[in-house]
Amino acid sequence: EKAEREPSRGIEEIVVTANKRAESIRDIAGSVGAVRGDDLEKQGAKDLEGFLKFVPGVSLNKQDLGGNAPSIRGIASSTSLGISQAATGTYIDEVPLNGPYASFHTVDPNPYDLERVEVLKGPQATLYGSNSLAGAIRYILQKPKLGAWEGKVSVDSVAISDDGRALSGEAAVNIPVYEDQAALRIA
Repeated sequence: EKAEREPSRGIEEIVVTANKRAESIRDIAGSVGAVRGDDLEKQGAKDLEGFLKFVPGVSLNKQDLGGNAPSIRGIASSTSLGISQAATGTYIDEVPLNGPYASFHTVDPNPYDLERVEVLKGPQATLYGSNSLAGAIRYILQKPKLGAWEGKVSVDSVAISDDGRALSGEAAVNIPVYEDQAALRIA
């Protein structure tokens, strides 16, 4: 008997907005790592540590007081007092989340229901400002879908010693507000 072969899947094109416009990742001059949101959900990523390990050239330096400092290509900045600008910028879409003097606090949102996360390696100050000396991490939000109801829920349960349990979960919903002209997405 002949075994049936699965049809080969072509290489999927990844579109990023690293240069402030949508273009194929192959057409970008710099080095960009992109992780799709549904891949993050499949991997069970809950924070920076959960997905940065899949992007080459990027590491996460854990610090005191729950602070995390991502480092791209080993470039980081610090002073003896801990007061300096971050070398890696963090953005949600186009909104910068780094403060000019508190580099020891990095915003670490849950990546549930994201379109993708882009890691731009190398100097990005021209497009993203002075906090992006080593590069930038961009969380690209899932856009609302016009005219479509959509929802998803994820619940995790963890057993803790002495018969304890811990539950955590995420949810997202897309609500069409006015025909095909407005929609609302909540995660």
